Amino acid sequence: MTTEALAYVAMFADWQGRRLATASPRAARALPSGFTLEEAALRLKAVGHSQAAALLEDDEILQGSQLLIERRAFAGWSPLLPQEQPPYLRESVTAGAPPLLWAYGYGPRLRQPGIGIVGSRALTPQEARFASAAGEACAHMGMPVFSGGAAGADSFGAAGAARAGGSAAHFLPGGCREPFGPVALLTQNPDAEGFDRIEALTRNKWIYASSEATLVVASRFGEGGSWAGAIAAMKARLGRILVYMGHQPSAGNVALAKLGARPVRCVDDLQEALGHSMQPRLAV
Repeated sequence: MTTEALAYVAMFADWQGRRLATASPRAARALPSGFTLEEAALRLKAVGHSQAAALLEDDEILQGSQLLIERRAFAGWSPLLPQEQPPYLRESVTAGAPPLLWAYGYGPRLRQPGIGIVGSRALTPQEARFASAAGEACAHMGMPVFSGGAAGADSFGAAGAARAGGSAAHFLPGGCREPFGPVALLTQNPDAEGFDRIEALTRNKWIYASSEATLVVASRFGEGGSWAGAIAAMKARLGRILVYMGHQPSAGNVALAKLGARPVRCVDDLQEALGHSMQPRLAV
């Protein structure tokens, strides 16, 4: 356990029984690199973050933070600090990058520019095949896949990447107390309920913000999280948006294409849109 990890957990992790509020996310930008707790507290006080500094000087909070890190480590979770997060996410001011996430199965290949794959839970067979093929293509291009952990497009895309030897991570809209499988998981609180509507909206934003481009496999016109996430990303200009336009594209994708999203009809179109060449097949 590093001093940095302990400091971030003390300031930004929320857990049952914690008696002080968490610090403002803005305090993370004031922290120096390679600091001691004393140095961090002094720096925070100097720039007006006295509440954050108080958390680093509170022995009870520090002890609770250490116990939380140790407890979650038994289940495979570790604190993910801003400098370890996907590069586009940590650089995205618009997205309000989180000062602290908890990660399961997170590796160095996920700290590279990647591709978002999202879409409806209910897919046609053609859409399901394309989501899986898109994930495989991203693996062959050496690009990680970011998604949201839902059934349908999210799961097909991430599983396709993992099956082809690539990397994939799900931003979860809540917690996950018993993680498993080859896809990495990212969440603000592993102990939270499995789904929270507000967290789902935040999770959608982080997928787009983490990605060089985001592929929407299918969406319902005017409703649902896939449509709302794409529209919000367009308004916030969170990267490029691609939409699958197969033989019978979803009504939402047709509308998104009219609003400026780039249509892709096959894996070759996806590769061309991303401007990345295929690499030799990765070992599984």
